[in-house]
Parts: sequence; C-alpha cells; structure tokens
Amino acid sequence: MRADPVRMISGTLAAAAVVLTAGAFLPRGTRAAAAPAPAATYAFATDTAVFAGGCFWSMEKAFEHVPGVLSATSGYSGGTVANPRYEDVGTGRTGHAESVQVVFNPARTSYARLLDVYWHSIDPTSTNGQFCDHGSEYRAIVFTRGAEQRRLAGRRRRPCSGSSTAR
Repeated sequence: MRADPVRMISGTLAAAAVVLTAGAFLPRGTRAAAAPAPAATYAFATDTAVFAGGCFWSMEKAFEHVPGVLSATSGYSGGTVANPRYEDVGTGRTGHAESVQVVFNPARTSYARLLDVYWHSIDPTSTNGQFCDHGSEYRAIVFTRGAEQRRLAGRRRRPCSGSSTAR
C-alpha cells in the first residue's frame, strides 16, 4: 500500500507549530536595570497576542498593517534566562524564541484574524526555523493568554494539520 503524501505532510504539520500558554514577553533590548516603559493607554479595550515564527522583524511587518492592530513589538518568549540579549538568544541556549507581541483593538480585528495572518506568514512544516532563518530561536509557536485564545489557536491550527482531500 502506497503512503498518502497528504497524510504524511499533515503529520509533519501537527508537530511543527506549537501552541503554548504564554509566559513573559520580553521586548527586545529590555535590561534588568532599566525601568519598564509605561504601557500605552487607550480609550477603548485592547487585547494582546504573542506569536513566534522566524525573524521577529518579519513577524512585526506581517501584523503592522492589519486594521485594528495598535502595535507589533519585537521581543523574546519561552525562555529560561532573564533579560537575554539578542546575542544570547542567537546561541540557542536561552530557550527563547524571537517573538512579536501584538496589541490590538478587538472591536476592529479579532484574535482569529490575527491567527490567519500568522498562519499565512510562516511555513508550518518547518520545525526549527522559518524560510532562510534556522535555529531554535526561529521556531513557530503561538503563545496564548487564557482559555479562549488557546481554543482558537488549537482550532485554527487544525486546517494545517488535519487531513485534506486536496491532491
């Protein structure tokens, strides 16, 4: 019996991108001695999403022009070292992934829409890098905040990881 290439690819996709509960997001350049920048205040409700998927500058660009996105900030997530430098993360020993924190107005765009932008901006078949960037710091991860983001991220991931009839 011949292996179905669609099913083989879907098994790879299921393992490539990970959905995790968010830990701390560290904006790029944050140092322990520096006072944290005051959070921006808006006259309306905002929400936050954190995505890792290759170079953080590329991820910023993917979200900056989405209507309802207020900011896309480069940083690091998922690591074990406090306040890592860019050079530290690049060694692959801190456990961090280059990430982008997206602050958005949920009245203008949804978390589901941001997930669609994310999935169209990465290669979900790549396990340790994206496009020309390779290394564990470039892995694809959706960091979720709360049960609803986790549910949506898991559900939005299925079209990439489920079987398909497309040949």
